[in-house]
Amino acid sequence: MLMDEPFSSVDALTRRSLQDLLINLSERFQKTVLYITHSVDEAILLSDRIAMLSHRTGHISTIHPVDLPRPRSRQIEAEPDANSSSLKHELWNEVMSQQPELSDHEVELPTATHLNNNKGNTSIWQALWFPFSLLLVWEVLSSLEILDPLFFPQPSHQFMMLIEQLIQGELLQHSLATLTRMSVTFILSIIIGGGVGLAMGLSRPIRTSLYPTVAALYPIPKIVILPFCMLIFGIGYTSLIAIGVIAASFLVLMNTFAGVMNVAPEIIMAGKVYGANKIQLILKVILPAALPFIFVGIRLGMGMALAVMVASEFIAADNGLGYVVWTSWQILDMDAMYPAIIVVTFIGILFHHGMKWLEKKYLPWQMERD
Repeated sequence: MLMDEPFSSVDALTRRSLQDLLINLSERFQKTVLYITHSVDEAILLSDRIAMLSHRTGHISTIHPVDLPRPRSRQIEAEPDANSSSLKHELWNEVMSQQPELSDHEVELPTATHLNNNKGNTSIWQALWFPFSLLLVWEVLSSLEILDPLFFPQPSHQFMMLIEQLIQGELLQHSLATLTRMSVTFILSIIIGGGVGLAMGLSRPIRTSLYPTVAALYPIPKIVILPFCMLIFGIGYTSLIAIGVIAASFLVLMNTFAGVMNVAPEIIMAGKVYGANKIQLILKVILPAALPFIFVGIRLGMGMALAVMVASEFIAADNGLGYVVWTSWQILDMDAMYPAIIVVTFIGILFHHGMKWLEKKYLPWQMERD
């Protein structure tokens, strides 16, 4: 029988009672017990042989026989004889000899804050050097008219036009229209996609009924569903919300389903052992374990929804950033088209990093990966 520090979490009195019980049971049933402990006194009290582990993982340095009579009693603790005292002294000397030697020289270690700041600065530069390099090349090529300035105006000029149009307010109104649709899409896709994905993961009949249909519809480019949405909801706000929700919900659904199906059975069994009912098991065990998958699905789904919604605004809206991009392209008004594209890019980055922030905040048990 293997017992790995079974009494480490109990108080001293309970520990003594359990030790006495273990001594009596071992005397009665004569079973071999491999007992792991960090207490020298406990090892001497319970053992016939004591194996000392070295600082190397899984390596036994020495084995000491315990020459004390059985049945054992507490008397060896209250009135230790020469054998037990000598063994205890020997064991403690060996424990202390395995402690790593400390250097006499003080070494100043970087603080966690310093390391995190350095890591953050490095990550920012690694993320920004490539797009800034592209913009710089674009700036130079457009200035030298190697790129046609009519179709590829200088990035510096585009950002100036962006500021000017935001101040005028018209671009801001179109941006708010797209953001409003995206916010509604965000909420509905989590409710619909997350709910259906959770139901499929928890219920075999629902999974058997819905999975073939979901698997068949998932690969279809969602933009082709826009005509059906326009037939059902008409041209305008509702059809754009519908196509956005459809685009995002499938990714949220599939990732939620995968997350629930990938919850380790041992975790579910542990929840049952601790007395969790079905609702508690879902809310406190399965959902937290599946949250990393769900957050990834939401992040990917919102990126897909933004792309589909902006494309749908080309033909099914009279406002929004997609509408601005398309109408500007038709009249070759690059001073209006590029600022709208910049705002679309910013919205995509905002949703992506907003979800990353929420993931870091509400999934503290997740290890951060580079």
